[in-house]
Amino acid sequence: MFSFLFKIIVYPLALRLSAALFDGLEFGSWFQIILLGLVLAGVGTLVEQVFLRPGMLWFNTVLDWPLFTMLISILAAYLRNATVTLISAVSAGLLLTFIEYALHRYLISQELKHLPPAS
Repeated sequence: MFSFLFKIIVYPLALRLSAALFDGLEFGSWFQIILLGLVLAGVGTLVEQVFLRPGMLWFNTVLDWPLFTMLISILAAYLRNATVTLISAVSAGLLLTFIEYALHRYLISQELKHLPPAS
């Protein structure tokens, strides 16, 4: 639950930062950024639930980048007055992947603290 709450706050901010940094990524309103951030947070959390385990950090990180890139490209095409280029979608996906990597390291470290000692 912490992961999803973190993402619904941070992802829209990261998308807004991406729109400010990359010329090829523009949104018509904050509502679009929040909506896209919520969808990405939901999908990212589902992927975490399925794949994130100790020893799977890099697999999950490599999986996140193309997934976020495709979702940003496809979903932005359906938003009115939103424009996205492939380079800006790849760059925004990479920014979100860096955030995911840090979050996943934290989640794995917390999970390992709560596991019983091996006997």
